[in-house]
Amino acid sequence: MTAMTCKPARQIVAIDLLRFICAALVMTFHYLTVFPLAPTATIRAFDRTLALAGDDARWTWFGWVGVQIFFVVSGYVIARSGEGMTARGFLRRRILRLAPAAWICASLSAACLFGFSLLAGPMVALRWVEAIFFLPTPTPIDSAYWTLTVELCFYLLVATRLRGDAGDSARIERIGVVLGSASIAYWLIVALIGASPDLAMENLIWRMTSLPYGVFFALGIMLWAIRDRGATPARIACATILFAGSCGQIAANASSMADLRGLFAFPIAPIIVFAAAVTLIIGAARVQEPLVRVIGTTRLVTLGLMTYPLYLLHQSIGAVLIVHAVRAGMAQSVAIILACALAILLAWGVTRWLERPLRHWLAARLPEPRLRRALPPDIPPSASLPAG
Repeated sequence: MTAMTCKPARQIVAIDLLRFICAALVMTFHYLTVFPLAPTATIRAFDRTLALAGDDARWTWFGWVGVQIFFVVSGYVIARSGEGMTARGFLRRRILRLAPAAWICASLSAACLFGFSLLAGPMVALRWVEAIFFLPTPTPIDSAYWTLTVELCFYLLVATRLRGDAGDSARIERIGVVLGSASIAYWLIVALIGASPDLAMENLIWRMTSLPYGVFFALGIMLWAIRDRGATPARIACATILFAGSCGQIAANASSMADLRGLFAFPIAPIIVFAAAVTLIIGAARVQEPLVRVIGTTRLVTLGLMTYPLYLLHQSIGAVLIVHAVRAGMAQSVAIILACALAILLAWGVTRWLERPLRHWLAARLPEPRLRRALPPDIPPSASLPAG
């Protein structure tokens, strides 16, 4: 049989850089806003009485929008990499992207919790098992793991429509339209009945339906459809509606930030950041060559690969360092800078030495599906969402 003719899976280094910036936004949000102000922050598992100054929260409170940008990137990349894939082949590749780094990072977080936290050992062990098997839970081993449940549900939704033929692109696009419409309707109902945005976003069952965050995946799918299949008036209109719906969800998320000790969270800041990120995704092809000239392909790809472990690791690792450094008399700002440096260094180490061997080990134990034609080339892992 002849192999299927496919488009080359070229690395999108602009998205690699965007993903790393998003992970940095989330990290600074946790260190400078959540740790000082939120009573349920990860740092409370290590010290319930340590008081941190929250003065810098006014500059970092909107860093959570990095997660919403991650979801847009995921929709974009999954629409691109899902073309010509069977459901089984697609899910195999997603597992190989998702599992190795998550297992490594969950184990490192568990080691921190076992060694330094106030949590009971059996509770830490249970959370580690939940993370290893990607079980949805209201108390993950690290709060960042909730996004993996959302990602998995999105992958499963896409997999239901893949047939491994030329019609996959159109089917994925239809998924985007339906998912985005349902997600916008969900948020309109939340607004009409006056329900709590926090409950609408954080309820485990609703998260598994993809409704709270589906509009972001849908926007990413539509942006790829415009680039790959043409900017028709219908696609442009759909993308515009999805962008507006995304901004509405971001505004709802911002309103919940007032719970952090009265922090005033006007939604214009995260919306501006989100709009800039979407603009970069749209113009990724145009900025590709300048970025390669200035930064270099290898460095950009490395930053992209580091994003996933950095996103999963930074809270527990950073909390341990900040707690012990501040207790020892170090200035809070210096402790946070060191925590950022340590998290980035560990993410690089996971990427450089640990993740790839584990992925190869897992690939040998997940048989590839038997097909009549070759699978299209995969998108390199750094060009995907935090879920690889």
